[in-house]
Amino acid sequence: MSKILKMALGLLVAAGIFACQKDEIETPPPAGTAPVVVQFGADVTIAENAGAKEIRVQFNKAASRAGTVIIEVTAGLPSAFQITPPAKNGVLELPVEKGAQYAGFSLWPTNNTVVDDDRTITFGITDVTKGFEIGAKKSLIATIVDDESPAAPAKANFSPASGSLSRNQAEGIDITIVFSELLPAAGKVALELSGGAFEERITTEPALNGNGKLELDVQAGAAAVSFAVRPVFGASWDGDKTITFAITATDGGIEKGTQLFYQLSLPGDAPVAGRPKSWESIGGGWRFREAYEYDDAGRIVKKHWEKETPAFSQGTTAYQYADNGLIEKAIYHSGREELFIQENGRIVRSETISNGVMASYSEYEYNVFGRLSAQTEYHRQPSGEYLQDFKFVYEYENNGNVTRQLTYTWQANSGEFTLHSTRTYGAYNYTIDNPFPMIEVIPGVVMQRHLPGIFHLQENGADIRYTIQYDYGFGGTLPVRRYISGGGTSEVTTYEYY
Repeated sequence: MSKILKMALGLLVAAGIFACQKDEIETPPPAGTAPVVVQFGADVTIAENAGAKEIRVQFNKAASRAGTVIIEVTAGLPSAFQITPPAKNGVLELPVEKGAQYAGFSLWPTNNTVVDDDRTITFGITDVTKGFEIGAKKSLIATIVDDESPAAPAKANFSPASGSLSRNQAEGIDITIVFSELLPAAGKVALELSGGAFEERITTEPALNGNGKLELDVQAGAAAVSFAVRPVFGASWDGDKTITFAITATDGGIEKGTQLFYQLSLPGDAPVAGRPKSWESIGGGWRFREAYEYDDAGRIVKKHWEKETPAFSQGTTAYQYADNGLIEKAIYHSGREELFIQENGRIVRSETISNGVMASYSEYEYNVFGRLSAQTEYHRQPSGEYLQDFKFVYEYENNGNVTRQLTYTWQANSGEFTLHSTRTYGAYNYTIDNPFPMIEVIPGVVMQRHLPGIFHLQENGADIRYTIQYDYGFGGTLPVRRYISGGGTSEVTTYEYY
């Protein structure tokens, strides 16, 4: 090939390469050209099952250069949708081609079969590259509308519709309300108790309010809900009773069914045979008798007494108890009663009220075995202050029987107690329980578990020893008569049982 031809071909190739490079070089817009304004259009609403929706960022004119629009994506439930191109860490970088009239991305709702609330997504233009400017409508809200129809509420019914609870069922029973289907949404069931016995015999968990009502909270998806009913310890069960729970209202994903009442039978206990009924002591020229009435928990609720010394008198003391079975009040007669205060399951103080005024009070102490070891009495003075008067100290043997009662009197002049009397009990018969203790300080607190065989009294210079003997009945297990003799005196006590 000639030299001239080679030079011509070379010039043609160079011209072609130069032409290609010129086409790839972007020509910047003329100086002073106004930037392209980018902004969203109107907010959009999309059905959950509608498929993809194109969201456009609109331009006021064709893009004079390529660029990028930065969009921040905010949503309470990111799993409810997808975006193409995808956002990273909540930021979508949307590319713009030169000459484009808009930039767009696709929004894909997640279509499920669950009843949901409507969901919203906020898209906000936060930045643009050179040659672009953010317009007035810089955010757009997309609402995804759930396409499932709300499920019908579940119907609430008692199942079963009746039951029974006795005083001895300490663990109680559960009463169940079942739903016709799994709850589509959380709700409440309101209950009301009628029958007038809830304050006396039962408690519930959750607890009834003062009007015998309670509310049960139920979570979505539940098949049933229940509440517990338990007997009140020590309550009076003096006859058969029936109470009724009623479903009175519902809320949320629950509506009332057809079995709206539950009848609970509370059978009363029959009196227990063999309880002490009365005792009567007769000595030289005097007589004293006590008779007892019980509640169905086996506690004395009334004590009738009468005495002739030799004049005749009589009365009745009524007893009331706390929920845990301890004595709470003794009513001696109209205008006079004794209140018992407890701490940690023990009576620690009692107050005697006379016509609305505290006439005296006692403080109680216990030994390391939990047995009553001392009682200190304080009496009201004319000045209104309370001064110590008597102190009683109790000593026990290993079987829990009191062996000595020491009575002290307070001496104001010396500021100390002095011993006034000593009463000693011994020779206990451990094979037989003692249904009629000879000593009682706090009603219901047993201090003589067995029958004593001797009694020794030292008081005011006297020193008298008594021998105690018993006659037995009821197969030789319970005493029916007691004889005390010593120091020229004798006393006979007769016992009766239910």
